[in-house]
Amino acid sequence: MEQDSQEFNELAKRMTAVLGLKGSPVAVALRDDAPSGIENGKPGRHCEMVQTARLDGAQFYTTADEQTCKGGAAVMGIIDIPENVASGEFYHKLGAFASVEAAKNTVDLLPKIDKRSKAVLYAPLETANFVPDMVIVLGNPKQA
Repeated sequence: MEQDSQEFNELAKRMTAVLGLKGSPVAVALRDDAPSGIENGKPGRHCEMVQTARLDGAQFYTTADEQTCKGGAAVMGIIDIPENVASGEFYHKLGAFASVEAAKNTVDLLPKIDKRSKAVLYAPLETANFVPDMVIVLGNPKQA
């Protein structure tokens, strides 16, 4: 275990207790290669993977092959954003937006990671054996 990851583990335990979080903050790391010693995750959407780490305590990695939401995979920097997602057409056709333009405006405002990576690691922050590039904390407005 990396020495610095232990500091994050302790911080997560304190944060969860003080804020009364349901589940754990989620450690996320981007890697150029599939990591050894961590199992490959099941196919799913990025948001589902965050929930799996947060609520089920799972630690795993995924590549573009396991990421079933191409918008989420693009935001995480493991694929380029597909044209139908970037244009807003995809989300408009799903019925999530009243117009293609509204969907495109939202996609344009999403934070995106510019650096390309091959793998995304997910783990509960209190048990992660890696130093995260980002931490996702889900809570209600009072907790935030």
